[in-house]
Amino acid sequence: MQARTWFLGLTLLACRSVVGEPVFEVSECVSDPCGDKSYCIMKEKADPARPDDADEKIIAADRKTNTEVLLVAKKYGAPKSNLADFNNLHLSPDGKTLYFHTWNWATSPAVRALDLTTGKGRFVTAGSIVCVIEKGHYKNDLIIGQSFLYIQGGRYVIANLFDPQGKLIGIVGDSSANDKEMCD
Repeated sequence: MQARTWFLGLTLLACRSVVGEPVFEVSECVSDPCGDKSYCIMKEKADPARPDDADEKIIAADRKTNTEVLLVAKKYGAPKSNLADFNNLHLSPDGKTLYFHTWNWATSPAVRALDLTTGKGRFVTAGSIVCVIEKGHYKNDLIIGQSFLYIQGGRYVIANLFDPQGKLIGIVGDSSANDKEMCD
């Protein structure tokens, strides 16, 4: 019940607005291992006249509803620099890094990391986060699904293991592999 009340507080926070200010809604959240802090993607309620111009941000919120904006969307021309369309939040097991997607290319999102200690963000690699390894030898490493195109047409997906800096460690499986089995 306590977790539900905590999330309800975040939802109410999303609905608060000053007249004339945009209204943001909680799109997605992930909590730290202790449940004391949550990280959420907040998306502006779209204006029907300009649906593609809605703002978004990533916030940190603690149990006292103290919130801090960690990152605000910025749309750039270069795909690797684009910082918009946030989704798929994952928190590292040590609670120090927040991973998420931004849509940068037509074929694949970009995996990004936000250091929660320094506030610095960085590009990790192209692909989709399957999971962050929570224990064992590869703890804190990421399994990322990457899509590749065949020259003659069509595409295939390979799940690769990356370290937190984006260095490829090796292949984990292909599109037939079960996400849960790869991450356990």
